[in-house]
Amino acid sequence: MRGMGFAIAIAGLLGLARLAHAEESTGDAKYAALLTDLKSGDTDIDYTAFREAYAESSHYDPYGEPPERGAMLDAAKAENCTKVLDAANKVLDGNFTDIQAHILAANCAKKQSDASTAKFHHDVALGLIRSIAHSGDGGSADSPFVVTAVREEYAFLFSQGYRVTMQALVQCGKSECDAMTVQDQGGATKTFYFDVSRSMLWLTKQLGSGKPSAR
Repeated sequence: MRGMGFAIAIAGLLGLARLAHAEESTGDAKYAALLTDLKSGDTDIDYTAFREAYAESSHYDPYGEPPERGAMLDAAKAENCTKVLDAANKVLDGNFTDIQAHILAANCAKKQSDASTAKFHHDVALGLIRSIAHSGDGGSADSPFVVTAVREEYAFLFSQGYRVTMQALVQCGKSECDAMTVQDQGGATKTFYFDVSRSMLWLTKQLGSGKPSAR
């Protein structure tokens, strides 16, 4: 009986592994299809479906920080738009849902008088931001904004003119949320709630498989 129980457990684990692989394959296909539409010039895609497809794909890593991202931010601080655009394109090669990369690319393309590139990245960033904004009201734990990664929280708040002063993990019903305390440009303080259950579930799966993020 003990041997049979072990066999059943192994079969269950293999079944979960096959299911996870199938979900990733489906996510890869959806992400690739929407990315193809987007790069062909169709910036009126379903951005929520695009973000969800990325989060279901094998590319998804909500906690990873590729070196190109650091290079992009350093170049932005130095106001070196040539390097910003080069690094931003490399970041987007790995994750085209990266809002901050699109914002920085749009700003630099505009400075370089590349109107079409600036508009493209602006439209994509706006679509991604609106997707988050329409996922909840964000003002309470009962209706949090839904994000796929913490970087989406910061990019979203930055795009609205807020500065983050504190971050805390809290419960939103059955989901886990980040409570982000922010200040607006006038110094007024408020708190926004972001559902981070998707990224937490990914982390739990990685730790359970003994394969934490390698980035």
